[in-house]
Amino acid sequence: MPLSGWLYNSASNFPLRWFGLFQVPALSGRDPELKAIAHDTHGTLFWVIVALVLLHAGAALWHHLVRRDETLDRMLPARLRRVKQALQAEERP
Repeated sequence: MPLSGWLYNSASNFPLRWFGLFQVPALSGRDPELKAIAHDTHGTLFWVIVALVLLHAGAALWHHLVRRDETLDRMLPARLRRVKQALQAEERP
């Protein structure tokens, strides 16, 4: 996705400054056809990333709510996991 955005900027003849820190060299000269392709590619990749994030979050919730396994708990940092285990141990008779 970053490359398609960079290519879009280059084909648009718009100078790219990386986070405002320094000028990034253009990948191509002004090219309306390449600009359209890069724009479409950039937009498509955006939606692919959105779909992957939603799929990933949905799978994590499915594991937690439907399968009721420890997948989400294993994603917690070790310290938080130990605190949660200690609290669960206190609740047991």
